Amino acid sequence: TVAFKVQSAAPSGTTDYGKIVALSNADPATNADIKLLCHFDSAIDDDSSQLDNTISGSGGAAINTTTKKFGAGSLELTSSSSQYVTTTTNPTTWYSAGNFTWDLWINFKSVSVRQGIISSGTVDDIEIELNGSNQFFAHFRDSGGTGYGITGTSNSWTTGQWYHLAVVRQNSTLSLCVDGVVEAQNTSYFTGAIQKRTNDLHIGRYHTGHYLNAYVDEARFTS
Repeated sequence: TVAFKVQSAAPSGTTDYGKIVALSNADPATNADIKLLCHFDSAIDDDSSQLDNTISGSGGAAINTTTKKFGAGSLELTSSSSQYVTTTTNPTTWYSAGNFTWDLWINFKSVSVRQGIISSGTVDDIEIELNGSNQFFAHFRDSGGTGYGITGTSNSWTTGQWYHLAVVRQNSTLSLCVDGVVEAQNTSYFTGAIQKRTNDLHIGRYHTGHYLNAYVDEARFTS
């Protein structure tokens, strides 16, 4: 027989029973590490993080309540209409030193062309994309302007299927993950601040265009 006890602290060693620890750090309302969390359920401007970033759409970007991964809707972006969303509310947030994770759910409406997913406005200090070879790719510039790119191995994506994409910097290791599986890793990545030449953060475009043709759900930045 196993009994369970809920407590707020990490469990200590015991015998004859187990403990489940319920932590609140997954709740954006109580976790300062979550700097952006867009559910895209009913409105584009729906950041649930403590920062409450103001999100605005361009080119007719809209919420789709039919195709979604979780909740009531997702962000629908159409590349032919140059659609994307942007925030400039807390610009220093995206460029800080230390560990971070960008992650989101994505459902491609088309592939075979370069598509920007997350970028730092009109410069390439932050770039997460599907490159011209259909590979998951991320690129960040250090505070001195040197760029560091990393490319995933997958180049086959099924339209109409949801994928979870994550870019994780943990100490000096940068990892690209697809559906929880590490696709590429650089174990000597820079750990300092990212170069900041703009206040913008875009979801749905590369810094020179290359708009995303996809549905996006649960876009999050944690640091």
